[in-house]
Amino acid sequence: MKKPVQKRRRLDYPLETPGSKLAAEARKRANSLTDDQRAEALEGARALIYGHAKTRQVAGARR
Repeated sequence: MKKPVQKRRRLDYPLETPGSKLAAEARKRANSLTDDQRAEALEGARALIYGHAKTRQVAGARR
């Protein structure tokens, strides 16, 4: 059986980018939400993505 080969990392690519910093901050904030806050955020995201009339009111209240 062959040993798995590690992918080579690009040496010119930085370890930390503005996007990775932003993603880490978003994960940190999302982990601190309560279950009710998480459900409300999910409904707002669904309203933005799918445009449901019922959930649009929830999303509009936070703008």
